[in-house]
Amino acid sequence: MRTRETKIRYKILRPGAKAPTKTYDGDAGWDLYASLTGDAPAPVVVIQPGQVKAITTGLALEIPKGWMGLIKERSGLASRYGVHVVGGVIDSGYRGELIVLLAKPHLPEEPLVVRDGDRIAQLLLLPVPEVEWLQADDLSPSERGTQGFGSSGRQ
Repeated sequence: MRTRETKIRYKILRPGAKAPTKTYDGDAGWDLYASLTGDAPAPVVVIQPGQVKAITTGLALEIPKGWMGLIKERSGLASRYGVHVVGGVIDSGYRGELIVLLAKPHLPEEPLVVRDGDRIAQLLLLPVPEVEWLQADDLSPSERGTQGFGSSGRQ
C-alpha cells in the first residue's frame, strides 16, 4: 500500500549541491549529500576520533506545517567509522541551510574523510501531531509503571 505523497520544496544554495535521493523504492530515508564547494581551504572535511564537524549540504527545505525532518546516520558510515549524527531535528518553519553535525567517537581510530558530493546522512520526514497537554494528579497504570533505565533487561 502506498501512502499519500507530500510535496517538499527545496532550494539549491550553492552550485553542485544535490537534492535528497532514495536508492530503493520503499526506503524510509532520503540520502543527504555533502556540498563543500567554496569552503576554504579545500572541499574536504576530515573528522578525527573525538571530533564533531558541521557538514554543509547546500540545500534549504520547505517542510510543510504538521511535519518535521529528522537527520539520522547512514548505517554504512555508522558501522565502518562509528559516525553519529548530533541533533538532527528540522522544524517546519526552518528555511536555512541543512547542516549535518557528524560526531566521530574514538573507535575505530581511522578518521572519516568527507568529500564534496559524498552521502553523509539520511533525512526522515515524520508527521507531528498537534497535542494538548493536560496536567493531572494521577496517571493511568501501565505494566511498566515507573521502572526506568534498564528495567526491560531484568529477569
